[in-house]
Amino acid sequence: MIKTMRVPYTTTAADEVSGSVAVPVLWKTPYNDSNYSISYTLEVVSEALSVSPEQNYRPGAIANVGNAGFTAYIQTANSITEGDQLILHFLAMHD
Repeated sequence: MIKTMRVPYTTTAADEVSGSVAVPVLWKTPYNDSNYSISYTLEVVSEALSVSPEQNYRPGAIANVGNAGFTAYIQTANSITEGDQLILHFLAMHD
């Protein structure tokens, strides 16, 4: 079974301080188990900086995978600001 999901996210002051972003993702209909693979892309819709988005945000690890969802981590540069708008696109494939 293949699932897709689009998740909008706005960065917070805590993200700015920590240097990373953790986005919890919950499936509308959970899988029966956690035996699925996930890949994702990241789109930066708006940011306050004048540099290219690729210099500030990069897809990172997936953790806490369960049948109901997971957490996606985004690596960030030290110069991100609160209020940047991101769109994450997920694709999951169950074995």
